[in-house]
Amino acid sequence: MPDESYKNIARDHAQVGMQVGKHVGDVHVHKPAPENLAEQIEAVQADLRALRKSRDLDEQIYLTAQGDLEEAAWLARMGDDKRSQLIVVLQRVWLVLSGVADIGSKVANILTAAQIFR
Repeated sequence: MPDESYKNIARDHAQVGMQVGKHVGDVHVHKPAPENLAEQIEAVQADLRALRKSRDLDEQIYLTAQGDLEEAAWLARMGDDKRSQLIVVLQRVWLVLSGVADIGSKVANILTAAQIFR
């Protein structure tokens, strides 16, 4: 058997769910439903409130992120007409929360989903 090597490259907030050298058969990729973006944003808001309540998050970061998340949830419910604005707001939220472990990665996932459905 020849010596084969493989290189996986994940960028732009991509998540590698499975790494394989060689796969035989069908591979199905499912995009998150765009109508779930508002629900996902609201879940991040709940996580943010819990983090603030436990005093593990600075008040100013909390207020900034929470305001932007409210705007993002509203834009997500408005649909494709507001998609570009939604992406800008989510980018702003990600910049604020990127250093906050789980929440930063959740925002990155939502941002990626919003960009896919542009």
